[in-house]
Amino acid sequence: PRDDEYLSHWLNQGYAVVASDYAGLGTPGLMSYLNSVTTAHGVVDSVIAAHDMGLPLSPEWAIVGQSQGGGAAVASARWATEFSAGTGLDYRGVVATGTPANIDNFVRQAGPALQLPELGPVANAYTAYILAAFREARPDLDINSVLTPEGLAAAERAETVCVRALTDELADLTPAAFFSAPLSSIPGMADALYEYMGTPSTGFDRPLFLGVGLLDRDVPPASTLAFYDQLVANNQNVTLRIYPEEDHSGTVLASMADSTPFLRSVFAG
Repeated sequence: PRDDEYLSHWLNQGYAVVASDYAGLGTPGLMSYLNSVTTAHGVVDSVIAAHDMGLPLSPEWAIVGQSQGGGAAVASARWATEFSAGTGLDYRGVVATGTPANIDNFVRQAGPALQLPELGPVANAYTAYILAAFREARPDLDINSVLTPEGLAAAERAETVCVRALTDELADLTPAAFFSAPLSSIPGMADALYEYMGTPSTGFDRPLFLGVGLLDRDVPPASTLAFYDQLVANNQNVTLRIYPEEDHSGTVLASMADSTPFLRSVFAG
């Protein structure tokens, strides 16, 4: 119902909606979870493909995303103009809510002593997805060498099990239980994590809108707020709206009152 109301809102505003699944979902290979560059290619390619369908679409386009899609939206915004060069498309701006940012900093701290903000059991599933995807992308790092039997089993299950079922399966664990040694004990880990899932904070050529619910327990609000500070420090054109009474999901609809005029303005600009 939430997504129906949200997407119907944009349709009613006169936008066409194009959505890509993530690489590895319905295609060969694993889902490249939170991989910034891979995700950006997928989003931009979906827009290019839509313009090959003979539909009466404007060359102007924007990106909207929530949660994992918020991270995807921000990454795609960074490379949207570059990755669509020569296609005639005109990228205008991005709306991102519930956005996981700089998650590589959290992952870099992973190990037997890992402590996270209160995120609930879904954090186990997120951890498993990151491990499964990252070890496929970087087999040279031998991530399995720092995983416990429980961590190895969780990463294996994450290759084929969807989030709600995986959350239930792993409910008795904590992310710390996945590790027998710190992830950072593997040489080159920090650089590898940033290359794989780092959040760009410079190089945006169009405005950004960030919506944050302070009751979010899926993505720590501090993650997005720190990202906003980075963008401001780097003189990027960013608008922040905070929703004190909204959780992760509630921020989606609450943000419409602010994101609708924002998108209208970037198309008019």
